[in-house]
Amino acid sequence: MTAFLNGMGIVASTGRGTAALRSALQQGWRPPNTIALPDGRDLPVYPLPPDALDDKSFGRKIRRADRLARMAVLAAADALRDARIQPDPRRIGLVVASAFGSHATTFEFLDEILTYGDAEVSPTVFSHSVQNAAAAYVASVLDIQGPVMTLTQVHFAFHHALVLARQWLDSGQCDHVLVGGADELGGVMRFIWRSLLRAPADGRLRPFAFAKEPAAIPGEGSAFFLLSAKPGPCACARVELIRIASWVPPATPPGLHILEADGTLGDESGYAAPAASGARLAAYAPVFGSMPCGTPLQLAAAALMLQEQVCFATPVPGDSGLPLCLATAPQPLASIHLTRLHCNGSAAHIQLTHHN
Repeated sequence: MTAFLNGMGIVASTGRGTAALRSALQQGWRPPNTIALPDGRDLPVYPLPPDALDDKSFGRKIRRADRLARMAVLAAADALRDARIQPDPRRIGLVVASAFGSHATTFEFLDEILTYGDAEVSPTVFSHSVQNAAAAYVASVLDIQGPVMTLTQVHFAFHHALVLARQWLDSGQCDHVLVGGADELGGVMRFIWRSLLRAPADGRLRPFAFAKEPAAIPGEGSAFFLLSAKPGPCACARVELIRIASWVPPATPPGLHILEADGTLGDESGYAAPAASGARLAAYAPVFGSMPCGTPLQLAAAALMLQEQVCFATPVPGDSGLPLCLATAPQPLASIHLTRLHCNGSAAHIQLTHHN
């Protein structure tokens, strides 16, 4: 059964909201920020803007929320507001996907144990260190009384979240599902990125290099979508297909194809297979950085393009000779396909179609 994408909310390095994402996609590539690590080395990053999480509208409800939970609440609330739907709280579900979850708070909790002993640690920090904390905040703040689930996996967490959301809609368990992903760039993750992955010398991700040792620039953020069994007044796209398989199809159907090559995969040469299909290609990771759970931001870009019938230029095209979208311009778009690879050789595909 088709699921209708009725609203979306975004909190990322591009700013908060679809207008900020649209502006960033129109602008194209921008230099990353640079932060100094404790060992004196610099790390290029795409962090949230300083004011991205400043929101007083929820009052005390998120006063104690950690950074991950706060970005999830704001993105989910914006998705619900964007849809202009007042769902029955008992008929709306929630699925939160994350690659690393509340790892920053988990390490804060471990630091407190080492510093103060297990009898003196903060119960608030402990309660926020569990993986379902962000989902609990979203459900509480938005009064979601349907099923709530958190899924964590390094590469395909959001794809599995979409599959689960579709199952809830298809079975009639829910009329609407808020589904999204969130990941933050904590201190430990910054150290891991700097230690294990190579940063590009000029600050540009190159999705079409298909490199065996790709460069990466870490980003962070959250994007949520309201999926529904029926179209709402602001429906912008339909989610037609979600497939997770152990192979990449040699040919792909017509439409724009977004390759999610962002440097988080150890070997990106596998992206050359879907690129060889001859379909028109794009890649938008250079706009918001490398994220193992970056699919929600890619999906938001695709939904925005379908809604406005415009193709945003690929920000770093390179010298690939491929049929890339090189200029931002109005363009009839019936469908957009997103492909993300896993280091074990499997692939995940999402197909969106335009909602007339």
